[in-house]
Amino acid sequence: MIDISSPDWMAQLVEASNRADIKSVFGDDTTTISMNIGKKSCVFSLSGGRVIEVAADTEAAVNIPLTTKQLTGLVDGSIHLSKAYMQGDIKPVGSSRALMYAIELFDHKQVQNHLEGLLDG
Repeated sequence: MIDISSPDWMAQLVEASNRADIKSVFGDDTTTISMNIGKKSCVFSLSGGRVIEVAADTEAAVNIPLTTKQLTGLVDGSIHLSKAYMQGDIKPVGSSRALMYAIELFDHKQVQNHLEGLLDG
């Protein structure tokens, strides 16, 4: 099971975004995203498709509440954030633009391929 509040999750997210060939439609604009499963959360910024670690108490433009099953699906590619949002399965709170940044990241196959290794451990 992935602990989204762990330093390892953040390190892998940063590495996945750095290794992926993400051509962000938002250029180098930056936004901050919070994802949570229950009381565990991670907050990060995205700029040019790259994850930047920020302080946990940083205010996010969008909060994306997830279940463990949804996070696992985002990581293994069985759930696409864009589709889950459009179907109403994931209900983010905040900026739709910031959500689009997250969709760019989590729907990217190279990011999924990198993060999928977390499911083995």
